[in-house]
Amino acid sequence: MMVLVQVRLRLSSWFTWAMKHLIVVFIGFGHWAVCAQVQAQAQPASSTPKRASDPPVQQSADEIWEKAIEAAVGDQPTLEGRAFGLSLPEKRPRWPACTNPKVQVNASPRPVGRLSLSLRCDAPRWIGALQVLVSARRSHWVTTKALSQGTILAEADVVLAESDWASLSEDVVTELDQVLGRTLNRSVSAGQALGLNFVRQTAVIKTGEKIRVQMTGSNFTVSGDGVAMQQGVVGESLRAKMASGQIVTGTVVRAGLIEVRVD
Repeated sequence: MMVLVQVRLRLSSWFTWAMKHLIVVFIGFGHWAVCAQVQAQAQPASSTPKRASDPPVQQSADEIWEKAIEAAVGDQPTLEGRAFGLSLPEKRPRWPACTNPKVQVNASPRPVGRLSLSLRCDAPRWIGALQVLVSARRSHWVTTKALSQGTILAEADVVLAESDWASLSEDVVTELDQVLGRTLNRSVSAGQALGLNFVRQTAVIKTGEKIRVQMTGSNFTVSGDGVAMQQGVVGESLRAKMASGQIVTGTVVRAGLIEVRVD
């Protein structure tokens, strides 16, 4: 009996000792976990600090000047609002880094083809020059069929087309009323681009035609019959022979009528 009591006392002492050590271990582990959590919260999410924002990428001098050149070419009155192509030479000036470059298109008969530009920068002070190649398309009128000299042009004889501007003559017809009702000076082939020098005003009075001659003064107007001595178009001078044999010169007003001003 005494042996059993002693064994039980020893087990009780060992259990008490084990529980004390286990409690110490748990307390220590809990303290370590809390410290680790606090340290984790204190550290930033990333080892690399965030920057507020990267500065905008600076444009190169080439980009700044190229944009200024493109704007100047596009601002030409006859090219404004049209799509165009711009080619710069491979060999370019050593232009400076300029915040406000000045570009001027030098005088040219047309806004396309090879154009000369004047370049300038105020800060730093610099001047230069450059030649560029500009391309664009332009609407114009062409013939729908072959037409002979002397033909009076009607709407059915022409159609609107579009071509490379640089390939067209400077006097190319761009408005229908520039040719409608006018007479061809030459024969043309089908699809030919019309120029202003291809046509003339159509004569409304023919040579030998009987016409009315109106004489106008400051306070009077009289008229009589005459015969045209030449053909005439509206607004041009024409000579006529009156019934009395007198030769007068007047301005063609319309078909069959000229006006003679008397001072």
